[in-house]
Amino acid sequence: MRKRAGILLACLLLIGVGGTVPAAAQERAPWTWMVYLVADNDLEPFAINDLIEMQAGAGENVNIVIQMDRAESYEEVFGDWTETRRYAITPGAGGSDFAVSRETIQALFASLTPDDLGLSSAEFDDLLNQVRSASDSEIEALALQSIATPGGGAPLAAPRLAALENLGEVNSGDPQVLVDFITWAAANYPAEHYGLILWDHGGGWTMVGSDEQDGDLLEMPEIEAALEAATVQAGIERFDFVAFDACLMAQLEVFEMLARFADYAIASEETIPGAGWEYTTPLRTLNQNPDMDTAELGRIIVDSYMTFYTDVITSYPNFDLALLDLSQVGGVVDSITALASAVAANPQDSLAAIGQARNNAQVFGADSSPDEADAISSVDLIHVMNLLAELSPDPAVAEAAQGVSDTTAAMVVYSRTSDGLPDASGVSIFFPRNARTYELSGGAGLYRASNPASLLPWYDFLDTFHGTATTTLDAAALNISITGLLPADAPGSIYDPPVILFDLNGQQIVDVSFFVTLQLDDGTQYMLDTDQLVSSTVTVDGEAITGYPDGLSSWEFTWNVEMPVVSDGEVEIPTLLLPSDQENQAIVSGFYLWKDGRSATAYLVFDTENRVVTGVWGVEQSGTATAPAEIRVSPGDRFQPTWRFLDENNEVVLVGTDDVLTFGGAPFTFRYVPAQSGDYALTILIEDLAGNISADTANLSVDNEGLDTAYRGFKDVSFGINFLYPWNWTDPTVFEDEEGGVTLNVSDESGDINIYIEAYEVESADAVLDLKLEEFSGLDDLEYSEPRAVDLDGYDAYYVDYRFTTGGEAREGWLAVVYVPENGLGYSLDLDAPPDLLEAADAAFLTMLDSLIFFEPYAGE
Repeated sequence: MRKRAGILLACLLLIGVGGTVPAAAQERAPWTWMVYLVADNDLEPFAINDLIEMQAGAGENVNIVIQMDRAESYEEVFGDWTETRRYAITPGAGGSDFAVSRETIQALFASLTPDDLGLSSAEFDDLLNQVRSASDSEIEALALQSIATPGGGAPLAAPRLAALENLGEVNSGDPQVLVDFITWAAANYPAEHYGLILWDHGGGWTMVGSDEQDGDLLEMPEIEAALEAATVQAGIERFDFVAFDACLMAQLEVFEMLARFADYAIASEETIPGAGWEYTTPLRTLNQNPDMDTAELGRIIVDSYMTFYTDVITSYPNFDLALLDLSQVGGVVDSITALASAVAANPQDSLAAIGQARNNAQVFGADSSPDEADAISSVDLIHVMNLLAELSPDPAVAEAAQGVSDTTAAMVVYSRTSDGLPDASGVSIFFPRNARTYELSGGAGLYRASNPASLLPWYDFLDTFHGTATTTLDAAALNISITGLLPADAPGSIYDPPVILFDLNGQQIVDVSFFVTLQLDDGTQYMLDTDQLVSSTVTVDGEAITGYPDGLSSWEFTWNVEMPVVSDGEVEIPTLLLPSDQENQAIVSGFYLWKDGRSATAYLVFDTENRVVTGVWGVEQSGTATAPAEIRVSPGDRFQPTWRFLDENNEVVLVGTDDVLTFGGAPFTFRYVPAQSGDYALTILIEDLAGNISADTANLSVDNEGLDTAYRGFKDVSFGINFLYPWNWTDPTVFEDEEGGVTLNVSDESGDINIYIEAYEVESADAVLDLKLEEFSGLDDLEYSEPRAVDLDGYDAYYVDYRFTTGGEAREGWLAVVYVPENGLGYSLDLDAPPDLLEAADAAFLTMLDSLIFFEPYAGE
């Protein structure tokens, strides 16, 4: 607490709290929006979009006042200048500060190659000639192709603005620069109502506003000091709203800092797409009705943002925005005080519940920067508290957690989220999952020093939770042991995928993951597959959450012996697809390489349905501050994926690939291919609530040489069955009914053709047939053939054709039943499909029967 007070005092002394600046001699407008636009970084290209939208929304009732700091190299087409300038956007404003440079456009095209644009040499030469002879309007049209479609019906045209002041190169990460802007704006553009928008990279409580040239950023104590000084000097009693067109800023820590200076906040828990807010609609609406209250305005801002990414730019799965009533922050802090006291009274009783709540809470920033997720450690406050209230065995803790949820909900005036963020509610909080990950953001000392002293109870809550976990859970008691590989005496392949058997033993296990790493003869290693092995339970409220059993338990999983490759249409690179919380999303880590030699840690985000890249996200890092943001891709820029492997301490090591991908012609894609034949290390790693880790590794070989890659194997060791099915079909899934019966399923990509496999403890194929025909009797319009005796893998079996309708749609199918006395099990193999897919279905069914192998089931210990 003393350290943070010192930081804040130093900021205030540096900035100075002097007298008020005399107001400019002009009438007070209903509103002034102050936009502190820090574009001295890789977000610079996206700023042009927002200027276009602001200009389209300009009117007489809202002063739109901007201070814009630009960067070198990122955006040179729309006015090639790099200093800091001030603007007032008014109706009919004109100017050439952002005029498209013919020379820059021509130089840009000349720097490319035919391959960058996916053109032949002749086509490329023709394009260069067209660019050289293009008119001014045609040159601008070419430049605007790099701009995202503006929202709110704004015309796609370069901003027409002239600077009011040119400040030269200034450090936008200096709080005094923010103070000077606010006081200048208030003096020259006085209003009845003020809104302040901080535009740039955001990293929650750690930072906002990254000035790349000066290597500086605004930390929360600096923003607090700046607002303290600026409101006094400008004579602003309170801002009507302070908003962030920046990622990850809807955190309680930020809102507690802002509460003294503003009535409302507008911010996003998740990352914000590069194009940022949609400004046209709220500005036009406010100009038409300047008397609307701030809450109504905030709802319009939220709605326009959500509409923009739902109807205009539709490639983002995760986006949200919320309007918060800052007068309610105190109630949240009071309820956290009660929670911290309840937990401290008996921390052991709620340790597991707190850990499960944190492990299953909605997190933010993980899908755009997965390797930085632990450093960000931002979780939805209402969701984590609702889970804790339900899971805690201590009534006092459960009641206190519900209190935090309720008071936080009272703070949220209006919040909207995309379907990809089902448990985002508008307010997040920094919640490291263990003491080890706490250090990734600077540890408890920095966190306390950077945030309000009033949040001391939350700091104490984290210390109690992490301390109890560390002292309770013994690292030596956590153990993972791989007990077997099937097949044990032959290489694995896409036809005979290996099954890994292993035992877990420990308390409060929160993660079980596997890693498959190719081992080359020259010592090179690269990981080709990883994922979490999930064990799920269901809460009383019906929410499925991840939870692992305490004590000894036996497990098994099957590796499908495939590897992903990414491609730019010319170059293919085997690399790892990182798993995502989003159902239809996968991520590739690497480095973004600009043409001028700059680079940044970055991630390709792929849509797994069409297997095409949908976005590129970079990570802005300064010290312990982490701020993910979208990168505007330019033809000729490149992406170098990273291979990764586990070192002797089971820490992930990243190494750049030998080849690179080039942006330009074809969009990046990925596909799965059979894993390279060779030797592999398969590691299973487990982690407990305290961050203790245990791992075990088994070596296996893979031989995919000469196999028909149109098919792959389906193996289930509990059923004792293996067969081939089409390569491009889905991975197997398992369904369990209320009586404990298990059905295995694979289907084609559309889900129209389905194979179902069931096993029965019976003593003949006839008994299986009777059970299946009885089950079929419930189908509409059922017809089936006389059962025919056949041979399956050397066993007596029956084969039946059938047809039925479901929902008025006709379907046809084939049923094979067999009894395997060595296994003591009867099996049914059932395929059904619509009539127009019978040829493909028949081929799949015959391949399955011809390749069918039964073996002794493994039931575990």
